[in-house]
Amino acid sequence: HQRQFVSAVSHELRTPLTIVGGYIKRTIRMGSNLEAPQLKGLQTAELETQRMRHLLDDLLDLSRGDSGRLSLSQQPVPLLPLLNQVQELAQSSQQRSINLQLPQADEVIANADPDRLQQVLLNLIENACKYSDPHAPVEVALLLKPSELCIEVRDQGIGVPMEDQQRIFERF
Repeated sequence: HQRQFVSAVSHELRTPLTIVGGYIKRTIRMGSNLEAPQLKGLQTAELETQRMRHLLDDLLDLSRGDSGRLSLSQQPVPLLPLLNQVQELAQSSQQRSINLQLPQADEVIANADPDRLQQVLLNLIENACKYSDPHAPVEVALLLKPSELCIEVRDQGIGVPMEDQQRIFERF
């Protein structure tokens, strides 16, 4: 029942949130008579609307994953451009420097779902930033191993206490 509820609520809230976001965008675009504080307020509302949409999408994905209906689109993904894009997105949303360490290679291809991989990396980076000193480095590294590719998100944060590590993949 909980999964059905989360799925229904997430799905039902997306439409009004999309409409609100559309009205805000249109007002910003056509608001040549807006004063700076009004424009800033609308831009903040637009960003928060986008953030809420992402949260709802995450809840919907969670519900789909729990019910076995989450679809993954496995395809060849060039990792170097994807990691550069992730770094740019993370730096702009986290307002801090994200160091990227890439191997000396012309091309590195992984079989993955590019959207889900980006989502996972952005979540890991967000957590690294949240639980680290604002001046401590956050690094994303691509490691080439003989039989695998490894992407690491490293931080100098507080870490997870040993007694909680066994529960790290439990929900909430």
